[in-house]
Amino acid sequence: MDSIEDVLHRAEVLTHGYARDIRAAERRVAGLVRNHLLARAAQMDAAAGAVNSACSAPAAAPEPPSAPARLEAAMRRRARNMPQLCAQAVRTPSASAAMAQFISSSYTEPDGARLFACLLKLTGRDEGARFWWQFAAGAGDPHSAYYLVLHHAQQGELNDAHHWYRQVVAFRAERPGATVRILAQLLAAQDPEAGPGGYESVALWEVMCEQFLAAIRAPLHIDDNADDDLGEIPLPEPDLIEEIKDLATV
Repeated sequence: MDSIEDVLHRAEVLTHGYARDIRAAERRVAGLVRNHLLARAAQMDAAAGAVNSACSAPAAAPEPPSAPARLEAAMRRRARNMPQLCAQAVRTPSASAAMAQFISSSYTEPDGARLFACLLKLTGRDEGARFWWQFAAGAGDPHSAYYLVLHHAQQGELNDAHHWYRQVVAFRAERPGATVRILAQLLAAQDPEAGPGGYESVALWEVMCEQFLAAIRAPLHIDDNADDDLGEIPLPEPDLIEEIKDLATV
C-alpha cells in the first residue's frame, strides 16, 4: 500500500491542459460579453430613436369635447348674458302691450308671462321668474323654455338645464322657425367684437345695460304679496305697463 508520501510524489499539475481549457473559456466568456453588449447597444439605439421621434413629431391635437360637454359650455356661456337677454326682452317695442294683455287676461297670456319673468329676473326675484317662465313654457312658448335652460345653467343645475333644452327641441314640431332660431342662438359662438341686439361693440352694449339696470332698480309696481289662487308668486300691477314704456326708452 502506497504511503501518502509516495502518492504526493507521483502527483503532477497538468499545466498545459488546464491552460488550454482556461484560454478557451476566456474566449467563450469574451464572446458572450460581446454579444450582450451588442444587443444592449441595439436596444439603446432603438430607445433613443423613439425618443427623438416623439420630440420631433407635432403635438397631437386634443380630442374634441363630447356633445354634452359642448352643449353645457354653450349653456354656461349664454347664461352669463342673462341680464342683457332679459333687458332686450323688456325693451322691445311690444313689451308694454304684452304686459297689458298679460294683466287683462288674468295672467294667462304666455308672451306677457315670459316678459314679466324677465323683469323679475332683472330685479332679483329668481324664483318668481322661474315660475312664470315655466308657466309660459307649459303654454307652448319655446322662448321661455330657452330662458329656463339659461336660468338653470346659471344656477349650476345642469340636469334641469338639459331637461328644458330637450323641451326646446320638442317644440320644433309646433313652432319650427322660432325653435331653430333659439337653438342657433344657444349653440352659436359669441362674437367678441359685436354686442347683442345690433350694438356696435360690447362696451357700448354694457354701458346701455348698466344704465337700464340702474333705472330698473327703482321701485316698480310688482305685487310680492301672496295671491289667493297662485300663492306667493309676484304679480304685475296695472301701473307697471307705463313703467315698462319708460324702461323701453332708457
